[in-house]
Amino acid sequence: MRCDLDEDFTRSRLNTVKPRNASKLHWRDMQPKLRFKAIDAISGLGLTHVIVAAIPLGDWNTAERARRKCLETLLPVLEREYSVDRLVLERRDKAQDARDIRFIDALRSRRFIDSIRVDLVAGAADATSLSAPGERL
Repeated sequence: MRCDLDEDFTRSRLNTVKPRNASKLHWRDMQPKLRFKAIDAISGLGLTHVIVAAIPLGDWNTAERARRKCLETLLPVLEREYSVDRLVLERRDKAQDARDIRFIDALRSRRFIDSIRVDLVAGAADATSLSAPGERL
């Protein structure tokens, strides 16, 4: 599955809901009212959507654990049900990226995923720079 929407159109559509002082559109930075506007803008793009959500529930269930549970659910669905061959994740700090790499390697070794390629790319990168991969997993 590939997103064939024009990048400039998509960027301008999403920039209409990006907070003025934000460098990018990010869920954690939005107030609830703006989140609903973002949902409307994204749904108006006419793309297939897959949403996986998990929240930290206490000391044993951290944000990192919630992220891993989301990836553990999302990656096999994208690969098997939607034939996605590449997923781009936003690069984080070095330690977090290293944990992502180890986790995705573990998903491969446990046969949760087979061939889906996962790239870690800086959040400021746009689609034209994605042909040159960041960290490839």
